[in-house]
Amino acid sequence: MNIRPLVKTDEARAKEIWKICFGDSDAFIEKYFDEIIRYEDTLGYYEESDLIADLFMLKFQAKLAGADFETEFLAGCATLPRARKRGLMRELVQSAMLDMKRRGLAVTYLHPFLHAFYRRFGYETVAYIKRRSLAPCLDSKGKRPVIYSKMDKIPWKEMELAYGRYIGGFDNAFSRSGKRFNEWLRLLFADQGYAVVSEAGPGLSYALYYMEEDTADVFELVCPGERERGILLNSIPAKRVNYFIPSGNDGEAEEFTMMRVLSPASLLEKIPVHRDFTIEIEDDFLGERYNLKIGKLPDGRNRVEEGCGAADISLAIGELAQAAAGAFPPGSGLEEYFSRQTASFFETY
Repeated sequence: MNIRPLVKTDEARAKEIWKICFGDSDAFIEKYFDEIIRYEDTLGYYEESDLIADLFMLKFQAKLAGADFETEFLAGCATLPRARKRGLMRELVQSAMLDMKRRGLAVTYLHPFLHAFYRRFGYETVAYIKRRSLAPCLDSKGKRPVIYSKMDKIPWKEMELAYGRYIGGFDNAFSRSGKRFNEWLRLLFADQGYAVVSEAGPGLSYALYYMEEDTADVFELVCPGERERGILLNSIPAKRVNYFIPSGNDGEAEEFTMMRVLSPASLLEKIPVHRDFTIEIEDDFLGERYNLKIGKLPDGRNRVEEGCGAADISLAIGELAQAAAGAFPPGSGLEEYFSRQTASFFETY
């Protein structure tokens, strides 16, 4: 048994594992491996020379509490059915965390198949959603949105700008370069998805979706308000349109994106806090414990030093993620130190 990065000769096996575990189309998998995967940012678990589990670390620019962070998103975490329940993914995730930590990353993200599974590794939910559904009522008045199923003629640069404006209204989100946005749409169309784009309202808005028989499942909805949302969704030719909207952690929302803190000191240097305090942090998964003294500086950053003695608050590493992202549950007492925030994430791979 050994863990190492994948190499090009592992590609066929890695695609096979992806297909078995996620069921995506061959066209999507080919596009994903051609344009997204970088083998130096992968890890595979090998039984002798046989690849039986793997994961991919995708570079992202995250906005966390309004501050920019270089980060990586874990995707494609998969184990062949015959090799499951042996702790292989636990070892892969731990190895990935240690590698990212060595490279100076403060946080990492993922979108899990099961939140409870990754919570055991110190991840915690930092973004929530509420699902909605409607039966479209096509409106022939005004300029109709345009539906695209391929890159030809789609105004992707204007869509990229619209995405930037949209996430500008949230404290937590992923920023996208033009290259990443273009790749995102190419993956969508390779997987037979659609984009509907509207120029009604104060700015361009759009929705990305897949069709399953007569139902549309929207997984990215970028629009400035309810009116624009209605114009977009009611233009989709389906009997039913399912979509979701961002939500706070109000006890009724569905868990969505998870975050994992790798370097508490690097994180706490950049996020806003209400006052000076000392914090104790337990990271059981990586076997580390921190005692940090936080002091606010005039420039908005914080001075973070190793502390000693009694702490004002004690948090598990997952609780720190929720505190930093302002997604802590009501009544936790963290309002004294951290601000509640808003989040909107769409990326799931």
